Amino acid sequence: MAITISGSVSEDKVSYAYLHCRPNGTPFYVGKGTANRVTRTHARNKHYGHITDKYGRDNILIGSLPCSSEKIAFDLEEGMIKYFKRMGVKLTNMTEGGDGGFRKGHIAWNKGKSGELSAETLKKMSDARKGTPSPNKGVACSEEVKDKISKANKGMTAWNKGRPHPEEVKNKLRIAVTGFKHTTEARARISAAQIGRIYEQVECPHCDKTGGSNVMSRWHFDNCKENT
Repeated sequence: MAITISGSVSEDKVSYAYLHCRPNGTPFYVGKGTANRVTRTHARNKHYGHITDKYGRDNILIGSLPCSSEKIAFDLEEGMIKYFKRMGVKLTNMTEGGDGGFRKGHIAWNKGKSGELSAETLKKMSDARKGTPSPNKGVACSEEVKDKISKANKGMTAWNKGRPHPEEVKNKLRIAVTGFKHTTEARARISAAQIGRIYEQVECPHCDKTGGSNVMSRWHFDNCKENT
């Protein structure tokens, strides 16, 4: 369902500001676009997605207002966002529009920054996540998904293959595992998981040693000490 407030936005180069509203007419998103941007209800932020999932994409009301220039369209977008927020309307926009969006020539707020987060920011992020379980915790992959993952990874070389750890990293790993012991419960789970499991017996071509494929692939073949 679409409602055009005024004019036409069919021309590819016409800039406009637009609204996406709930079925009752309450705006929840303000944007600026050209061509058919106004009709796109996919690939938006997660808050926008919550609204469309609740009401259905086909039930979203769409309004647009063509502008004589891109600058006017950006200014109108920014103005509408400010207006609706002052009126107490909850919008799903992640920016304030206009210069806060992607206007040509606009310099991103984080351009030139190192990308390294401060200790204070890292602590805030850590505290915010504490107690929040992973969204896929306890969700087992279906056999179909497992098969797709397996096929996608076949023939691929591990990103760290052939890249030895620096001595500093080795020391950190050594310190981290020194004195570590599995709990009795963990050892019982590991033991139960191995019961009845049979691994293919393979022979290393370099040292002629035979063993299970799970261990042999790690310590023999290309990684064998006799492979010179």
